[in-house]
Amino acid sequence: MKTLRIILYQSQANYRREETIDNKMTYPLPPMSTVIGAVHAACGYEKYHPMDISVQGCYGSKQKRIYRYNEYLNSTMDDRGILVKMKNSSMLSQAHEIVSEALKQGASHEKEVKTVVHNRELLEEYKKLRKNRKDIDDEIKSHKNADKETLNNLKNKKKNCQAKLDNFATLNRSIKSYEVLYDVKLIIHIRADDAVVEDILKNVYNIKSIGRSEDFVDIQEAKIVELFDEIDCDEIANNSNEKNLTGYVSSKAVSEDVIIPNERSEGIRVGGTKFYLNKNYNIKNGKRIFEKKWVVYSSNYKIDDESELGDDTNVYYDGTYIVSFL
Repeated sequence: MKTLRIILYQSQANYRREETIDNKMTYPLPPMSTVIGAVHAACGYEKYHPMDISVQGCYGSKQKRIYRYNEYLNSTMDDRGILVKMKNSSMLSQAHEIVSEALKQGASHEKEVKTVVHNRELLEEYKKLRKNRKDIDDEIKSHKNADKETLNNLKNKKKNCQAKLDNFATLNRSIKSYEVLYDVKLIIHIRADDAVVEDILKNVYNIKSIGRSEDFVDIQEAKIVELFDEIDCDEIANNSNEKNLTGYVSSKAVSEDVIIPNERSEGIRVGGTKFYLNKNYNIKNGKRIFEKKWVVYSSNYKIDDESELGDDTNVYYDGTYIVSFL
């Protein structure tokens, strides 16, 4: 059996663990879905093309980086945060100008209590709009028994005032962190239909990043390799020349002793760390429903002459690396 093997280098990467927020932790290797997404983007695929992925590799170091996070609240709060005016509130642009900044609890931008004013002209505009909206609300209450046309005119007047007020927003700033892997090497095997493999091989240099958009890749090798379902010696380690090599392997293959994880000197077997990773997804009721796989993140694993390789276990050997398709 033949498959595509890609070896690449990244100077830095973050493979975001989706359950983390304040500290954006990273997986030690990219999940299958991350690799599949990068490959589909490189080939220009708009629909999912079935493929099986094997991911292994290593990194030099891991560090935590601090960054300032800007969050715009859903509604404008007069007593907290930073009052800003958006340059264009109808677009996704976050361009804004700071109007006033609340210093502590009990502040009010409108009343200028416990605040620092950064733009007097915009603050006066904000205060005028707030007053106009309140006056219109009072007028609507006093005309609640008025004819329909009068009420509609007042409601339209309030709508126009609110549209202008919506250009103002409350900005909260907080300090968050994310983990970054440095000096990353990835060995990726891809099994798919021949036409898909040819597409990937032809477009492999279109894979610009894996992880974040700034996590650029340097493709060092991309070639078709032969997979073997038999070994001609007692046991094979996973490329013994690379001591720090780790990989995601099938949880089932580990539990059935097809892949044998590293053993400590005292003979206690170490299985590795279990992850429940995304692979591909289907759209149901407008939502992405991911197919997930149990994997074991392990190092220094091996296969021996009694291991059952081949299609039943999805474990193979390519002459250099143990391949566990997920």
